Amino acid sequence: MRVALPILATIALVVGTLLVIPRGSSPSVASFFPATGAPGTTVTIHGTGLAQVTSVDFGGASARYTRGDDGQLRAVVPDGARSGPVVVRAAGHEGASARSFAVIPIQHVIVIDLENHTFDSVLGRYCVDQKQGMIHRQGSNSSCDGTVVGKLPGGTPFPLLNAPDYGYNIGHSVGEHRRSIDHGKMDGFATVRGCTPYSNPKYICLSTFDPIHGTCGPQQNLTCIPNLVRLADRYAISDRTFEFATSASWAGHMVFASATQDDFSGDNPHKYDFPGSGGPGWGCDSGEDADWWNGHKLILQPSCVPDAKGRGPYRASQVRSMPTIFQTLDRAGLSWKIYGGQGFEAKGPGYLWSICPTFWSCLGTKQHHNLVAADDVMGAASAGKLPSVAFVTPVQRTSEHPPKSMAMGDNWLGRVLTAVMTGPEWRSTAVFLTWDDCGCFYDHVNPLQYNPTWGLRVPMFVISPWARSGYTDSNPATFVSTLAFIERVYGLTPLHPCARLPSPHCTDDANSYDFQHAFDFSQRPLGPVKMTRTPFSPAQLAIIRAFWITKKDAP
Repeated sequence: MRVALPILATIALVVGTLLVIPRGSSPSVASFFPATGAPGTTVTIHGTGLAQVTSVDFGGASARYTRGDDGQLRAVVPDGARSGPVVVRAAGHEGASARSFAVIPIQHVIVIDLENHTFDSVLGRYCVDQKQGMIHRQGSNSSCDGTVVGKLPGGTPFPLLNAPDYGYNIGHSVGEHRRSIDHGKMDGFATVRGCTPYSNPKYICLSTFDPIHGTCGPQQNLTCIPNLVRLADRYAISDRTFEFATSASWAGHMVFASATQDDFSGDNPHKYDFPGSGGPGWGCDSGEDADWWNGHKLILQPSCVPDAKGRGPYRASQVRSMPTIFQTLDRAGLSWKIYGGQGFEAKGPGYLWSICPTFWSCLGTKQHHNLVAADDVMGAASAGKLPSVAFVTPVQRTSEHPPKSMAMGDNWLGRVLTAVMTGPEWRSTAVFLTWDDCGCFYDHVNPLQYNPTWGLRVPMFVISPWARSGYTDSNPATFVSTLAFIERVYGLTPLHPCARLPSPHCTDDANSYDFQHAFDFSQRPLGPVKMTRTPFSPAQLAIIRAFWITKKDAP
Protein backbone atom coordinates (compact mmCIF):
# COMPACT_ATOMS: atom_id res chain seq x y z
CA MET A 1 0.00 0.00 0.00
CA ARG A 2 2.91 2.32 0.77
CA VAL A 3 4.08 1.81 -2.81
CA ALA A 4 0.64 2.01 -4.43
CA LEU A 5 -0.43 5.32 -2.92
CA PRO A 6 2.45 7.39 -4.29
CA ILE A 7 1.91 5.74 -7.66
CA LEU A 8 -1.78 6.59 -7.61
CA ALA A 9 -0.94 10.09 -6.45
CA THR A 10 1.51 10.42 -9.30
CA ILE A 11 -1.06 9.17 -11.77
CA ALA A 12 -3.61 11.58 -10.36
CA LEU A 13 -1.06 14.35 -10.62
CA VAL A 14 -0.29 13.45 -14.24
CA VAL A 15 -3.96 13.26 -15.09
CA GLY A 16 -4.57 16.52 -13.28
CA THR A 17 -1.72 18.16 -15.15
CA LEU A 18 -3.11 16.97 -18.46
CA LEU A 19 -6.47 18.46 -17.62
CA VAL A 20 -5.01 21.80 -16.56
CA ILE A 21 -2.63 22.27 -19.47
CA PRO A 22 -5.33 23.30 -22.01
CA ARG A 23 -6.59 25.97 -19.61
CA GLY A 24 -3.21 27.61 -19.44
CA SER A 25 -1.98 27.15 -22.99
CA SER A 26 -2.99 28.55 -26.36
CA PRO A 27 -5.74 26.78 -28.26
CA SER A 28 -4.94 26.09 -31.90
CA VAL A 29 -6.80 25.81 -35.21
CA ALA A 30 -5.42 23.12 -37.50
CA SER A 31 -8.19 23.12 -40.13
CA PHE A 32 -11.80 24.06 -40.80
CA PHE A 33 -14.53 23.15 -43.27
CA PRO A 34 -16.02 24.59 -45.40
CA ALA A 35 -13.39 27.13 -46.43
CA THR A 36 -15.96 29.65 -47.65
CA GLY A 37 -19.49 30.60 -46.71
CA ALA A 38 -22.06 33.26 -46.05
CA PRO A 39 -23.17 34.47 -42.62
CA GLY A 40 -25.22 31.65 -41.13
CA THR A 41 -22.91 28.92 -42.46
CA THR A 42 -21.90 26.29 -39.90
CA VAL A 43 -18.13 25.72 -39.88
CA THR A 44 -16.48 22.69 -38.26
CA ILE A 45 -13.13 23.63 -36.69
CA HIS A 46 -10.42 21.09 -35.82
CA GLY A 47 -7.45 21.81 -33.55
CA THR A 48 -6.28 21.42 -29.95
CA GLY A 49 -7.46 22.90 -26.70
CA LEU A 50 -10.88 23.60 -28.18
CA ALA A 51 -12.84 22.20 -25.22
CA GLN A 52 -11.80 25.28 -23.19
CA VAL A 53 -12.55 27.90 -25.87
CA THR A 54 -14.52 30.93 -24.68
CA SER A 55 -14.88 32.80 -28.00
CA VAL A 56 -14.61 32.24 -31.75
CA ASP A 57 -14.12 35.14 -34.18
CA PHE A 58 -14.49 35.45 -37.94
CA GLY A 59 -12.81 38.67 -39.08
CA GLY A 60 -13.39 40.33 -35.73
CA ALA A 61 -17.04 39.32 -35.43
CA SER A 62 -17.95 37.01 -32.55
CA ALA A 63 -19.60 33.74 -33.55
CA ARG A 64 -22.01 31.37 -31.82
CA TYR A 65 -20.34 28.03 -31.28
CA THR A 66 -20.87 24.56 -29.82
CA ARG A 67 -17.94 22.78 -28.21
CA GLY A 68 -17.39 19.14 -28.94
CA ASP A 69 -14.28 17.43 -27.59
CA ASP A 70 -10.86 18.99 -27.17
CA GLY A 71 -10.15 18.63 -30.89
CA GLN A 72 -13.35 19.93 -32.51
CA LEU A 73 -16.04 22.59 -32.31
CA ARG A 74 -18.72 23.98 -34.61
CA ALA A 75 -19.26 27.70 -35.15
CA VAL A 76 -21.81 29.71 -37.12
CA VAL A 77 -20.41 32.51 -39.30
CA PRO A 78 -21.88 35.70 -37.80
CA ASP A 79 -23.38 38.74 -39.48
CA GLY A 80 -20.66 41.32 -40.00
CA ALA A 81 -17.95 38.68 -40.47
CA ARG A 82 -15.04 39.52 -42.76
CA SER A 83 -12.65 37.24 -44.61
CA GLY A 84 -9.59 36.32 -42.58
CA PRO A 85 -8.18 33.72 -40.17
CA VAL A 86 -10.50 31.93 -37.76
CA VAL A 87 -9.51 32.94 -34.24
CA VAL A 88 -10.27 30.95 -31.07
CA ARG A 89 -9.63 32.22 -27.53
CA ALA A 90 -9.37 30.53 -24.13
CA ALA A 91 -8.17 31.85 -20.75
CA GLY A 92 -6.32 34.83 -22.17
CA HIS A 93 -4.71 32.86 -24.98
CA GLU A 94 -5.66 32.67 -28.62
CA GLY A 95 -4.97 30.63 -31.72
CA ALA A 96 -5.51 31.58 -35.34
CA SER A 97 -5.83 29.45 -38.44
CA ALA A 98 -2.96 29.57 -40.92
CA ARG A 99 -5.33 30.13 -43.82
CA SER A 100 -8.24 32.51 -44.12
CA PHE A 101 -11.92 31.74 -44.12
CA ALA A 102 -13.49 33.52 -47.11
CA VAL A 103 -16.74 35.18 -46.14
CA ILE A 104 -19.20 35.23 -49.02
CA PRO A 105 -21.45 38.28 -48.53
CA ILE A 106 -24.45 36.44 -49.99
CA GLN A 107 -27.45 35.72 -47.78
CA HIS A 108 -30.09 35.43 -50.53
CA VAL A 109 -29.85 33.35 -53.70
CA ILE A 110 -32.61 33.74 -56.30
CA VAL A 111 -32.93 31.39 -59.29
CA ILE A 112 -35.29 32.67 -62.00
CA ASP A 113 -36.22 30.04 -64.56
CA LEU A 114 -37.95 31.32 -67.71
CA GLU A 115 -39.06 29.28 -70.71
CA ASN A 116 -37.72 27.83 -73.93
CA HIS A 117 -34.78 29.72 -75.42
CA THR A 118 -31.19 28.93 -76.30
CA PHE A 119 -28.18 31.16 -75.82
CA ASP A 120 -27.96 32.11 -79.50
CA SER A 121 -31.68 32.88 -79.72
CA VAL A 122 -31.37 35.41 -76.87
CA LEU A 123 -27.75 36.61 -76.99
CA GLY A 124 -26.33 35.45 -80.32
CA ARG A 125 -26.59 38.83 -82.03
CA TYR A 126 -25.72 40.66 -78.81
CA CYS A 127 -22.37 38.85 -78.68
CA VAL A 128 -21.67 39.54 -82.36
CA ASP A 129 -22.56 43.22 -81.98
CA GLN A 130 -20.30 43.48 -78.92
CA LYS A 131 -17.35 42.00 -80.82
CA GLN A 132 -17.96 44.46 -83.64
CA GLY A 133 -17.94 47.40 -81.25
CA MET A 134 -21.63 48.23 -81.61
CA ILE A 135 -22.22 47.34 -77.94
CA HIS A 136 -19.84 48.15 -75.09
CA ARG A 137 -20.30 46.20 -71.90
CA GLN A 138 -19.28 47.78 -68.62
CA GLY A 139 -16.33 46.64 -66.55
CA SER A 140 -14.20 44.08 -68.37
CA ASN A 141 -16.31 44.32 -71.56
CA SER A 142 -15.71 40.60 -72.13
CA SER A 143 -16.68 39.08 -75.46
CA CYS A 144 -19.08 36.15 -75.59
CA ASP A 145 -19.57 33.26 -77.99
CA GLY A 146 -22.63 33.96 -80.12
CA THR A 147 -23.50 33.76 -83.79
CA VAL A 148 -25.91 35.19 -86.35
CA VAL A 149 -25.39 32.36 -88.86
CA GLY A 150 -27.01 28.98 -88.33
CA LYS A 151 -26.96 25.70 -90.21
CA LEU A 152 -29.56 23.88 -92.24
CA PRO A 153 -29.44 20.08 -92.54
CA GLY A 154 -26.23 19.08 -94.25
CA GLY A 155 -24.40 22.15 -92.93
CA THR A 156 -25.69 24.79 -95.36
CA PRO A 157 -25.21 28.24 -93.72
CA PHE A 158 -28.40 30.16 -92.95
CA PRO A 159 -28.44 33.77 -91.64
CA LEU A 160 -30.45 33.81 -88.43
CA LEU A 161 -33.77 35.62 -88.73
CA ASN A 162 -34.69 38.67 -86.68
CA ALA A 163 -36.83 36.99 -84.03
CA PRO A 164 -40.48 38.09 -83.81
CA ASP A 165 -42.00 38.82 -80.42
CA TYR A 166 -44.78 36.20 -80.38
CA GLY A 167 -47.02 33.89 -82.35
CA TYR A 168 -45.02 30.76 -83.12
CA ASN A 169 -44.30 27.49 -81.38
CA ILE A 170 -41.57 24.94 -82.00
CA GLY A 171 -41.16 21.31 -81.06
CA HIS A 172 -38.81 20.59 -78.15
CA SER A 173 -39.28 16.96 -77.22
CA VAL A 174 -36.29 14.82 -76.29
CA GLY A 175 -36.21 13.43 -79.83
CA GLU A 176 -36.30 16.93 -81.32
CA HIS A 177 -33.47 18.02 -79.04
CA ARG A 178 -31.35 15.15 -80.29
CA ARG A 179 -32.24 15.72 -83.93
CA SER A 180 -31.26 19.36 -83.54
CA ILE A 181 -27.86 18.47 -82.08
CA ASP A 182 -27.37 15.79 -84.78
CA HIS A 183 -24.44 14.04 -83.10
CA GLY A 184 -22.70 17.36 -82.52
CA LYS A 185 -23.06 18.75 -86.05
CA MET A 186 -25.68 21.27 -84.82
CA ASP A 187 -27.51 21.24 -88.14
CA GLY A 188 -30.81 19.48 -87.39
CA PHE A 189 -32.94 22.34 -86.09
CA ALA A 190 -34.85 22.75 -89.35
CA THR A 191 -36.22 19.22 -88.93
CA VAL A 192 -38.22 19.93 -85.75
CA ARG A 193 -41.93 20.64 -85.63
CA GLY A 194 -42.74 24.27 -86.48
CA CYS A 195 -39.32 25.03 -87.99
CA THR A 196 -39.30 23.19 -91.30
CA PRO A 197 -39.24 24.68 -94.82
CA TYR A 198 -43.01 24.10 -94.84
CA SER A 199 -43.75 25.93 -91.57
CA ASN A 200 -45.20 29.43 -91.51
CA PRO A 201 -42.93 31.24 -91.00
CA LYS A 202 -40.34 28.75 -92.16
CA TYR A 203 -37.13 28.15 -90.23
CA ILE A 204 -38.38 30.33 -87.37
CA CYS A 205 -36.24 28.46 -84.83
CA LEU A 206 -33.19 29.76 -86.67
CA SER A 207 -33.64 33.26 -85.27
CA THR A 208 -32.10 35.63 -82.74
CA PHE A 209 -33.29 38.77 -80.98
CA ASP A 210 -31.75 42.02 -82.12
CA PRO A 211 -30.44 43.89 -79.04
CA ILE A 212 -30.73 47.31 -80.71
CA HIS A 213 -33.45 47.38 -83.39
CA GLY A 214 -35.88 44.48 -83.07
CA THR A 215 -39.48 43.73 -83.95
CA CYS A 216 -41.21 45.07 -80.82
CA GLY A 217 -43.04 48.21 -79.81
CA PRO A 218 -45.98 49.88 -81.60
CA GLN A 219 -43.78 50.62 -84.62
CA GLN A 220 -42.09 47.18 -84.49
CA ASN A 221 -38.63 48.75 -84.42
CA LEU A 222 -37.59 48.28 -80.77
CA THR A 223 -35.60 45.46 -79.27
CA CYS A 224 -37.80 42.87 -77.54
CA ILE A 225 -35.21 42.31 -74.80
CA PRO A 226 -34.14 45.75 -73.51
CA ASN A 227 -33.85 44.63 -69.91
CA LEU A 228 -31.78 41.57 -70.81
CA VAL A 229 -29.45 43.83 -72.79
CA ARG A 230 -29.01 46.14 -69.80
CA LEU A 231 -28.34 43.21 -67.50
CA ALA A 232 -25.74 41.73 -69.85
CA ASP A 233 -24.08 45.13 -70.13
CA ARG A 234 -23.72 45.58 -66.35
CA TYR A 235 -23.36 42.13 -64.81
CA ALA A 236 -21.92 38.72 -65.74
CA ILE A 237 -23.18 36.13 -68.20
CA SER A 238 -22.22 32.53 -68.84
CA ASP A 239 -21.79 31.38 -72.43
CA ARG A 240 -21.21 27.75 -71.47
CA THR A 241 -24.30 26.82 -69.45
CA PHE A 242 -26.14 23.84 -70.88
CA GLU A 243 -29.34 21.97 -70.21
CA PHE A 244 -28.67 19.26 -67.65
CA ALA A 245 -30.00 16.80 -70.23
CA THR A 246 -31.92 16.85 -73.51
CA SER A 247 -35.24 17.45 -71.84
CA ALA A 248 -38.38 19.55 -72.01
CA SER A 249 -39.79 21.78 -69.27
CA TRP A 250 -40.95 19.30 -66.62
CA ALA A 251 -37.61 17.53 -66.20
CA GLY A 252 -35.76 20.80 -66.80
CA HIS A 253 -37.40 22.18 -63.64
CA MET A 254 -37.01 18.95 -61.66
CA VAL A 255 -33.22 19.13 -61.67
CA PHE A 256 -33.17 22.52 -59.92
CA ALA A 257 -34.43 20.73 -56.80
CA SER A 258 -32.79 17.30 -57.04
CA ALA A 259 -29.77 17.50 -59.41
CA THR A 260 -31.20 14.52 -61.29
CA GLN A 261 -34.01 13.46 -63.63
CA ASP A 262 -34.33 10.28 -61.58
CA ASP A 263 -34.28 8.14 -64.75
CA PHE A 264 -37.22 9.95 -66.35
CA SER A 265 -36.54 10.38 -70.06
CA GLY A 266 -37.06 14.13 -70.07
CA ASP A 267 -40.27 14.37 -72.10
CA ASN A 268 -43.22 16.15 -70.55
CA PRO A 269 -45.93 14.04 -68.86
CA HIS A 270 -49.25 13.18 -70.50
CA LYS A 271 -52.57 11.77 -69.37
CA TYR A 272 -53.17 8.09 -70.05
CA ASP A 273 -56.10 5.76 -69.45
CA PHE A 274 -55.17 4.69 -65.94
CA PRO A 275 -57.71 4.75 -63.09
CA GLY A 276 -57.30 7.80 -60.90
CA SER A 277 -55.67 9.98 -63.52
CA GLY A 278 -56.60 13.63 -63.91
CA GLY A 279 -55.50 16.76 -62.05
CA PRO A 280 -53.61 20.05 -62.37
CA GLY A 281 -50.08 20.53 -63.62
CA TRP A 282 -47.60 17.76 -64.32
CA GLY A 283 -46.59 16.43 -60.89
CA CYS A 284 -47.84 14.13 -58.16
CA ASP A 285 -51.36 15.58 -58.16
CA SER A 286 -51.70 15.56 -61.96
CA GLY A 287 -52.50 11.89 -62.41
CA GLU A 288 -50.19 11.93 -65.42
CA ASP A 289 -47.45 9.58 -66.57
CA ALA A 290 -44.04 10.08 -68.13
CA ASP A 291 -41.47 7.86 -69.79
CA TRP A 292 -39.11 6.30 -67.23
CA TRP A 293 -36.07 4.06 -67.79
CA ASN A 294 -36.32 0.81 -65.84
CA GLY A 295 -32.82 -0.33 -66.73
CA HIS A 296 -33.89 -2.07 -69.93
CA LYS A 297 -36.49 0.07 -71.65
CA LEU A 298 -38.74 3.10 -71.27
CA ILE A 299 -42.00 2.41 -69.47
CA LEU A 300 -44.81 4.69 -68.29
CA GLN A 301 -44.67 5.68 -64.63
CA PRO A 302 -46.54 8.37 -62.68
CA SER A 303 -44.84 11.75 -63.09
CA CYS A 304 -44.08 11.94 -59.39
CA VAL A 305 -40.93 11.39 -57.31
CA PRO A 306 -42.14 9.42 -54.27
CA ASP A 307 -41.14 10.23 -50.71
CA ALA A 308 -38.87 7.91 -48.73
CA LYS A 309 -41.84 5.66 -47.90
CA GLY A 310 -42.96 5.38 -51.52
CA ARG A 311 -45.96 7.66 -51.10
CA GLY A 312 -47.15 10.16 -53.70
CA PRO A 313 -47.77 8.51 -57.08
CA TYR A 314 -51.44 8.04 -57.95
CA ARG A 315 -50.72 4.39 -58.81
CA ALA A 316 -47.94 1.89 -58.07
CA SER A 317 -44.56 3.24 -59.16
CA GLN A 318 -41.02 1.94 -59.59
CA VAL A 319 -39.53 5.43 -59.42
CA ARG A 320 -36.98 5.92 -56.64
CA SER A 321 -37.28 8.53 -53.93
CA MET A 322 -34.68 11.29 -54.22
CA PRO A 323 -33.69 13.93 -51.67
CA THR A 324 -34.19 17.59 -52.57
CA ILE A 325 -32.46 20.87 -51.82
CA PHE A 326 -35.63 21.84 -49.92
CA GLN A 327 -34.99 19.09 -47.37
CA THR A 328 -31.34 20.11 -47.09
CA LEU A 329 -32.31 23.74 -46.46
CA ASP A 330 -34.87 22.73 -43.83
CA ARG A 331 -32.29 20.66 -41.95
CA ALA A 332 -29.85 23.58 -42.02
CA GLY A 333 -32.50 25.97 -40.70
CA LEU A 334 -32.36 28.09 -43.86
CA SER A 335 -35.49 29.70 -45.26
CA TRP A 336 -36.68 29.05 -48.81
CA LYS A 337 -39.60 29.74 -51.10
CA ILE A 338 -40.79 28.79 -54.56
CA TYR A 339 -42.40 31.83 -56.14
CA GLY A 340 -44.21 29.82 -58.78
CA GLY A 341 -47.19 30.55 -61.00
CA GLN A 342 -50.15 31.54 -58.83
CA GLY A 343 -48.98 29.44 -55.89
CA PHE A 344 -50.13 26.19 -54.31
CA GLU A 345 -53.68 27.18 -53.47
CA ALA A 346 -54.65 28.64 -56.85
CA LYS A 347 -52.98 25.96 -59.00
CA GLY A 348 -53.47 28.27 -61.96
CA PRO A 349 -51.32 29.24 -64.94
CA GLY A 350 -47.70 28.28 -64.32
CA TYR A 351 -48.45 25.57 -61.72
CA LEU A 352 -46.99 22.91 -64.02
CA TRP A 353 -43.53 24.59 -63.83
CA SER A 354 -43.50 25.21 -60.09
CA ILE A 355 -41.16 22.32 -59.08
CA CYS A 356 -42.73 21.38 -55.72
CA PRO A 357 -45.59 19.26 -57.20
CA THR A 358 -43.05 16.88 -58.79
CA PHE A 359 -41.82 15.75 -55.35
CA TRP A 360 -44.19 14.20 -52.82
CA SER A 361 -41.69 15.15 -50.12
CA CYS A 362 -42.70 18.73 -50.96
CA LEU A 363 -46.29 18.49 -52.20
CA GLY A 364 -47.39 15.96 -49.58
CA THR A 365 -45.91 17.79 -46.58
CA LYS A 366 -46.02 21.24 -45.03
CA GLN A 367 -43.29 22.22 -47.51
CA HIS A 368 -46.03 22.94 -50.04
CA HIS A 369 -46.83 26.09 -48.04
CA ASN A 370 -43.52 27.44 -49.38
CA LEU A 371 -45.00 27.47 -52.90
CA VAL A 372 -46.49 30.94 -53.30
CA ALA A 373 -47.41 33.18 -56.22
CA ALA A 374 -44.60 34.29 -58.54
CA ASP A 375 -45.43 37.97 -58.14
CA ASP A 376 -45.01 37.70 -54.35
CA VAL A 377 -41.24 37.82 -54.84
CA MET A 378 -41.54 41.53 -55.62
CA GLY A 379 -43.20 42.32 -52.31
CA ALA A 380 -40.70 40.18 -50.39
CA ALA A 381 -37.75 41.90 -52.06
CA SER A 382 -39.12 45.40 -51.51
CA ALA A 383 -39.86 44.66 -47.84
CA GLY A 384 -36.47 43.09 -47.14
CA LYS A 385 -38.03 39.69 -46.50
CA LEU A 386 -36.32 37.50 -49.10
CA PRO A 387 -35.63 33.93 -47.99
CA SER A 388 -32.15 32.43 -48.03
CA VAL A 389 -33.02 30.63 -51.30
CA ALA A 390 -35.79 31.45 -53.77
CA PHE A 391 -36.82 29.75 -56.99
CA VAL A 392 -38.97 31.88 -59.30
CA THR A 393 -41.07 30.37 -62.09
CA PRO A 394 -43.56 32.59 -63.93
CA VAL A 395 -47.17 32.37 -64.98
CA GLN A 396 -47.85 31.55 -68.62
CA ARG A 397 -48.23 35.08 -69.96
CA THR A 398 -44.84 36.27 -68.63
CA SER A 399 -42.95 33.02 -69.20
CA GLU A 400 -41.46 33.85 -72.64
CA HIS A 401 -42.62 30.39 -73.71
CA PRO A 402 -43.57 30.61 -77.41
CA PRO A 403 -46.10 31.62 -78.61
CA LYS A 404 -46.18 34.06 -75.66
CA SER A 405 -44.60 37.50 -75.98
CA MET A 406 -40.88 37.80 -75.28
CA ALA A 407 -41.24 41.52 -74.57
CA MET A 408 -44.01 40.96 -72.03
CA GLY A 409 -41.74 38.52 -70.20
CA ASP A 410 -38.92 41.06 -70.36
CA ASN A 411 -41.22 43.70 -68.84
CA TRP A 412 -42.17 41.37 -65.97
CA LEU A 413 -38.55 40.47 -65.39
CA GLY A 414 -37.75 44.17 -65.18
CA ARG A 415 -40.34 44.59 -62.42
CA VAL A 416 -38.98 41.62 -60.47
CA LEU A 417 -35.37 42.75 -60.69
CA THR A 418 -36.22 46.37 -59.92
CA ALA A 419 -37.76 45.17 -56.64
CA VAL A 420 -34.66 43.08 -55.89
CA MET A 421 -32.09 45.71 -56.90
CA THR A 422 -33.77 48.59 -55.07
CA GLY A 423 -34.71 46.51 -52.02
CA PRO A 424 -32.80 46.63 -48.72
CA GLU A 425 -31.22 43.19 -49.26
CA TRP A 426 -29.61 43.87 -52.65
CA ARG A 427 -26.09 44.01 -51.17
CA SER A 428 -26.41 40.40 -49.98
CA THR A 429 -28.20 38.90 -53.00
CA ALA A 430 -27.16 36.83 -56.02
CA VAL A 431 -29.61 36.21 -58.86
CA PHE A 432 -29.24 33.49 -61.49
CA LEU A 433 -31.47 34.02 -64.51
CA THR A 434 -31.84 31.23 -67.06
CA TRP A 435 -34.29 29.42 -69.40
CA ASP A 436 -35.43 25.85 -68.84
CA ASP A 437 -34.87 24.30 -72.27
CA CYS A 438 -33.97 25.02 -75.88
CA GLY A 439 -37.46 25.73 -77.12
CA CYS A 440 -35.98 24.36 -79.54
CA PHE A 441 -34.16 27.34 -81.03
CA TYR A 442 -30.83 27.26 -82.80
CA ASP A 443 -27.54 27.22 -80.95
CA HIS A 444 -24.15 26.60 -82.52
CA VAL A 445 -22.14 25.20 -79.57
CA ASN A 446 -21.94 21.40 -79.44
CA PRO A 447 -22.76 20.25 -75.88
CA LEU A 448 -21.47 16.73 -76.52
CA GLN A 449 -17.88 17.95 -76.49
CA TYR A 450 -18.31 18.51 -72.74
CA ASN A 451 -20.62 15.66 -71.77
CA PRO A 452 -22.60 13.24 -73.97
CA THR A 453 -25.66 13.56 -71.71
CA TRP A 454 -25.91 17.36 -71.70
CA GLY A 455 -28.47 19.28 -73.71
CA LEU A 456 -28.36 22.53 -75.63
CA ARG A 457 -26.77 25.76 -74.44
CA VAL A 458 -29.03 28.23 -72.63
CA PRO A 459 -28.51 31.81 -71.46
CA MET A 460 -27.36 32.33 -67.89
CA PHE A 461 -27.17 35.79 -66.29
CA VAL A 462 -25.38 36.30 -62.96
CA ILE A 463 -26.85 39.43 -61.37
CA SER A 464 -25.41 40.67 -58.09
CA PRO A 465 -23.47 43.55 -56.54
CA TRP A 466 -20.64 41.02 -56.43
CA ALA A 467 -20.86 39.84 -60.05
CA ARG A 468 -17.88 40.74 -62.22
CA SER A 469 -19.09 43.62 -64.32
CA GLY A 470 -19.30 42.94 -68.06
CA TYR A 471 -17.73 39.51 -67.56
CA THR A 472 -18.30 36.29 -69.50
CA ASP A 473 -17.87 33.01 -67.62
CA SER A 474 -16.95 30.28 -70.10
CA ASN A 475 -16.54 27.42 -67.65
CA PRO A 476 -18.85 24.51 -68.64
CA ALA A 477 -21.92 24.41 -66.39
CA THR A 478 -25.51 23.16 -66.25
CA PHE A 479 -28.67 24.07 -64.34
CA VAL A 480 -27.31 22.01 -61.43
CA SER A 481 -24.45 24.50 -61.09
CA THR A 482 -26.90 26.81 -59.32
CA LEU A 483 -27.33 24.12 -56.64
CA ALA A 484 -23.54 23.83 -56.35
CA PHE A 485 -23.40 27.59 -55.74
CA ILE A 486 -26.14 27.45 -53.10
CA GLU A 487 -24.37 24.59 -51.33
CA ARG A 488 -21.00 26.39 -51.40
CA VAL A 489 -22.47 29.64 -50.08
CA TYR A 490 -24.21 27.97 -47.14
CA GLY A 491 -21.77 25.13 -46.53
CA LEU A 492 -24.33 22.44 -47.34
CA THR A 493 -23.63 18.81 -48.17
CA PRO A 494 -24.35 18.11 -51.87
CA LEU A 495 -27.32 15.93 -52.76
CA HIS A 496 -24.98 13.84 -54.96
CA PRO A 497 -27.57 11.65 -56.73
CA CYS A 498 -24.82 10.14 -58.89
CA ALA A 499 -23.95 8.03 -55.85
CA ARG A 500 -27.44 6.46 -56.05
CA LEU A 501 -27.83 6.45 -59.84
CA PRO A 502 -24.32 5.82 -61.12
CA SER A 503 -23.60 6.08 -64.82
CA PRO A 504 -20.41 6.66 -66.81
CA HIS A 505 -21.12 10.34 -67.51
CA CYS A 506 -23.16 11.29 -64.46
CA THR A 507 -22.90 14.89 -63.30
CA ASP A 508 -24.58 16.38 -60.26
CA ASP A 509 -24.16 19.10 -57.65
CA ALA A 510 -21.14 17.34 -56.12
CA ASN A 511 -19.03 17.59 -59.27
CA SER A 512 -20.43 20.65 -61.08
CA TYR A 513 -18.85 24.05 -61.58
CA ASP A 514 -20.47 26.63 -59.25
CA PHE A 515 -19.99 29.94 -61.15
CA GLN A 516 -17.30 31.03 -58.70
CA HIS A 517 -15.38 32.91 -61.40
CA ALA A 518 -18.41 35.08 -62.17
CA PHE A 519 -18.06 36.75 -58.74
CA ASP A 520 -15.51 39.03 -57.09
CA PHE A 521 -16.35 39.38 -53.40
CA SER A 522 -13.51 41.86 -52.87
CA GLN A 523 -14.72 44.37 -55.45
CA ARG A 524 -16.65 47.56 -54.84
CA PRO A 525 -20.30 46.41 -54.96
CA LEU A 526 -22.14 47.12 -58.19
CA GLY A 527 -25.25 49.23 -58.05
CA PRO A 528 -28.61 48.44 -59.64
CA VAL A 529 -29.33 48.99 -63.31
CA LYS A 530 -32.47 50.84 -64.29
CA MET A 531 -35.00 48.56 -65.93
CA THR A 532 -37.38 49.69 -68.67
CA ARG A 533 -40.70 48.73 -70.24
CA THR A 534 -41.57 47.92 -73.84
CA PRO A 535 -44.91 49.46 -74.92
CA PHE A 536 -47.56 47.62 -76.94
CA SER A 537 -50.24 48.89 -79.25
CA PRO A 538 -53.86 47.84 -78.54
CA ALA A 539 -53.77 45.59 -81.60
CA GLN A 540 -50.59 43.89 -80.38
CA LEU A 541 -52.07 43.34 -76.93
CA ALA A 542 -55.18 41.75 -78.39
CA ILE A 543 -53.06 39.21 -80.27
CA ILE A 544 -50.74 38.56 -77.32
CA ARG A 545 -53.62 37.91 -74.92
CA ALA A 546 -54.92 35.16 -77.18
CA PHE A 547 -51.74 33.20 -76.38
CA TRP A 548 -51.78 33.72 -72.60
CA ILE A 549 -53.54 30.56 -71.42
CA THR A 550 -53.14 27.08 -72.81
CA LYS A 551 -55.82 24.42 -72.36
CA LYS A 552 -53.50 22.36 -70.19
CA ASP A 553 -52.73 25.16 -67.77
CA ALA A 554 -56.12 26.85 -67.51
CA PRO A 555 -57.19 27.60 -63.94
